[in-house]
Amino acid sequence: ALPAPARRRSSCFAASWVGHGTTMASAVQQRLETEAKAFQTFQKDHTNMSQAFSKLLAQQNENGMVLSELKLLDESSAKVYKLVGPVLLNQDLDEAKSNVEKRLQYIGDEMKRTQNHINDLEKRMEEKKAKIIQIQQQAKQAAQPKQ
Repeated sequence: ALPAPARRRSSCFAASWVGHGTTMASAVQQRLETEAKAFQTFQKDHTNMSQAFSKLLAQQNENGMVLSELKLLDESSAKVYKLVGPVLLNQDLDEAKSNVEKRLQYIGDEMKRTQNHINDLEKRMEEKKAKIIQIQQQAKQAAQPKQ
């Protein structure tokens, strides 16, 4: 036997399909709205993650340029300063290179994580899209007169 909530759900669903056409149409409409809202949520998340990825890409480019400039400096005569709040502090060149390399590694890891999340969202969006099309086709078939 099914648990009580599942029995209610299945009996309500069956009743909507067995009942009048308007009840069936309203159940299909309800399912379509639910799936469409989920799809829109995925779209918003995708947009946010894409923007975050763009920011990470800009940071990666900026830090890459900083590292290339640091590599051009002569270690014996170069002075590197780091802005800490309103103060410029003298910093060792090797330490500055190391910090920028660590930052680039972190940004690269975040970009991979963000890209994986974007790929997952795209997959979920495709699944929702297919589900919406399936529901629309079912509604269309149910609306056609039976011969």
